[in-house]
Amino acid sequence: MTADDIFLVDDNPGNLSLLEGLLSAHGYKVRIANGGRLALKMIHKHPPELVLLDILMPDLDGYEVCRRLKDDPATSHIPIIFLSALDEPLDKVKAFGVGAVDYVTKPFHAEEVLARVETQLTLARLQRETEKKNAELRQAQEQIARLSEQPLAILHDTAGWAARIAREVAHTIGAREIGVWTLEDDRFVPLAAGGTAAPSRERLREALDEIESDSGDAPAVVPVLGLSGEPRGALVVDGPDVEWGIVQWRILRSFAYHLGTALELGRFRDELATARKQSGETLDRLTIGVVLLGPKGEVLFANAAADSILRRKDGLFVAPDGLRAATRSDTVSLRRLIASAADSMGSNSEEGAGGWLAIERPAPHRPYSVFVSPRSAARPPLSHSMGAAVAYVADPDRAINIPDATLAELYQLTPAESAVVRELVLGRFVEEIAERLGITLLTARTHVKRILSKTGTRRQADVIRLILLSCCR
Repeated sequence: MTADDIFLVDDNPGNLSLLEGLLSAHGYKVRIANGGRLALKMIHKHPPELVLLDILMPDLDGYEVCRRLKDDPATSHIPIIFLSALDEPLDKVKAFGVGAVDYVTKPFHAEEVLARVETQLTLARLQRETEKKNAELRQAQEQIARLSEQPLAILHDTAGWAARIAREVAHTIGAREIGVWTLEDDRFVPLAAGGTAAPSRERLREALDEIESDSGDAPAVVPVLGLSGEPRGALVVDGPDVEWGIVQWRILRSFAYHLGTALELGRFRDELATARKQSGETLDRLTIGVVLLGPKGEVLFANAAADSILRRKDGLFVAPDGLRAATRSDTVSLRRLIASAADSMGSNSEEGAGGWLAIERPAPHRPYSVFVSPRSAARPPLSHSMGAAVAYVADPDRAINIPDATLAELYQLTPAESAVVRELVLGRFVEEIAERLGITLLTARTHVKRILSKTGTRRQADVIRLILLSCCR
């Protein structure tokens, strides 16, 4: 469609000649037709930006021409101004009813026609620009949605994912190329750099300042920040023809956010792998399941006992959105404990964060005993990892290996008291403990009181917390 293309329809040659001359003199491209049927054929072949339409014509009146144009999706967007000698209110009402945007009565004044034509052309241009922006916004939203898909695939092949998304984003925003660089040991290392050059640390600092000022202008270097807020790399945007705007900036920021998250989680994973190796596979020798969790419940690590439990999926399992229980109510309670532990990180309220929960299982199995604690409250190597919370999972159908010697060394517990502690960790109540150990209820209660006194705790949940955090070394 040619810019400023106006189509005139009138069966009066004098009117056509006058209007054509007037509009052409003001820079418009003008096409004409002396009848309604001819006008429809010509308009459908090459839609104009605006139609000036007479009403009284012998072959097909202006009302019918307007109605047919508005009924056709290919031409319904074209603004139509009626030019007619009919000046009764009902005529104007009918014109607007079939889709006209304006109405000029004959004889017309040149200045009035020009003003109304320019007004409608301006409105049409604004409408097209709005539709274009909306389309760009929808495309950006779809692009951003795709960035958050398949989080596990991102962790398994961060470089491949980054290269693919960089190509898609570059195409979307009109850049020639987007290079992806990671920051390792204070120097930039190519992840999917393409032909881009590594940015300097000074340029990265400038880009960070631009983000903090929130100027709205997207720089050629976009910082990639991890979940902790620390720089993990940078996007280098190559393309002087890029027209920065809020849509393009939003896509770049989303790409940088997801990339930063993947890089930091990958680093967490590597740190955990190193910690496991350095600890001599101590965690895998535990009969208690140990699960390191992210702030939203995502599973970052599970020792051998926890991995066996999660694979059985008989009460606990790993879903795409994190650790889940078999029942909805247990999942809600579990997520609440994880959020409580994660939110307490670095605060003065860690002591009461997290908590204990019994997770239901299919019969005849007894519920899992799960205790959630802030990560920093755990012992090495978990306390030095980058997760937010630790879930300890005890299977009551399996013996818990907490040696008497360890409990005696840490809390001066007797063998009898140690036996009670192992039952408490499994989530059993005092009455059941007495029956299982073959002691009286009074004796069991006495042991519990002594355990609380020696460990400096007040409740069974506090004992479980203390024992697990102390023994899961």
